[in-house]
Amino acid sequence: MTEETKTSQAKEYLPAAGSEPGVQTETESEVRPEIESDSQSDDGLISQSDNRSNSQSDNRSDSQSDTDSDSGFDDDSDSGSGSSGSDEKEAVFEARCLSFAYPGESPILKNINLKIYKGDFTIIVGLNGSGKSTFAYHLNGLLRPSSGYMKVFGRDTKEPRNLPEIHRKVGIVFQNPYMQFVGNTVEEDIAFGPENLGLDRKEIKERVANVLEAVHLQGLAYQDPSTLSGGEAQAAAIAGVLAMDPECIVLDEITSMLDIAAEDRILKIIDDLRERSKTLVYISHNPQDLLKADRIIVFDKGEISFDGDLNAYIASGKYRLPDMITLLKSLRENGLDVSETISDPQEAAAEILKHIRPDDDENKEIAETVEAEEATEAEKTAETRETIEAEKTAEARETIEAEKTDEVRETIESEKIAEVRETIEAEKTDEVRETIEAGEVTEKPQ
Repeated sequence: MTEETKTSQAKEYLPAAGSEPGVQTETESEVRPEIESDSQSDDGLISQSDNRSNSQSDNRSDSQSDTDSDSGFDDDSDSGSGSSGSDEKEAVFEARCLSFAYPGESPILKNINLKIYKGDFTIIVGLNGSGKSTFAYHLNGLLRPSSGYMKVFGRDTKEPRNLPEIHRKVGIVFQNPYMQFVGNTVEEDIAFGPENLGLDRKEIKERVANVLEAVHLQGLAYQDPSTLSGGEAQAAAIAGVLAMDPECIVLDEITSMLDIAAEDRILKIIDDLRERSKTLVYISHNPQDLLKADRIIVFDKGEISFDGDLNAYIASGKYRLPDMITLLKSLRENGLDVSETISDPQEAAAEILKHIRPDDDENKEIAETVEAEEATEAEKTAETRETIEAEKTAEARETIEAEKTDEVRETIESEKIAEVRETIEAEKTDEVRETIEAGEVTEKPQ
């Protein structure tokens, strides 16, 4: 499918300017959204050995296992297995026996039963083709079940009269943000939704300014959204949804096309939304995101293979874990008594250090021992240094003495040689003189 086709399909899901927001025409209901990117990799979130057989799929409607289902659809119980204290929470989404297939094709979703509760941060993961994005499009009525039902805030998505209210309460951000831009500038695009809500200009202007600040795009308000970088474009798409002030936001693999810096930027926005207690449903391909989740749902071949919290996800032993959890498990398996279910990185670091570093008493004893050893080493070093210096001094002294002795010896030898030479010269001189004098005496009598 070409990028132009993707864009044209996505824009058919957006209400036309001046129309009632969220109303889906008959033509729109027949359009098939791009549910799974061919280029997207899910990094092996589901082990291939855990794929369920079709016979298991067909028998999930009335009795799902404790680890693989939400038990909140029994007539006598309204709590879901994936959310603690869920019987006291309002169900934002309720899927009952939900199945979906495009005409003439095999089912993409098979007998889905679950509830998602207000204020929860739910992450849905699964391999490509597992049905997670198709399910996401059911959460605000972009797609409607072939059988069973999806209720959003108690309203059945199959009823067209419910769709405007559902679309007001549930915003969705697509994997490719460029697909959902309709304005010529970032500001105009963000204002599109509030304008369709019929808000006055002052309210629209305030909302646009607030969401631009929330996603840190104040300086790009008048820029063409098609020229934004990947991270900026995704932030602008989120801003467009935030401007509608929905009670729940569905995020469909919004970081899958981003580099690390842009991904960090978007995850920071998600953290801010969590602090505002927004109900978030995050379709993800990245195991690292699971650390933030209140609840994790794994889709596998169109059905739910896991529904629970992070601890249960780890304990299942079936799925790829975040790197930090893998590290903790490895440390535990190698004898370090650390918890392997810590989701906060700082808490994990403190837990590891607690077991690596001894307690205060042991620290003190070790410090004293180390200090004594260091003192001993210092003494030994000083002693060695003194010995070396003494040896060097003695050696130098000996060298000097030897040099002096040699010098004295040479001097004495030189003096003796000079004295001997002088003596010999004197003796020779006297002898010559005597010889000459004797010759002169002999010649005179003649």
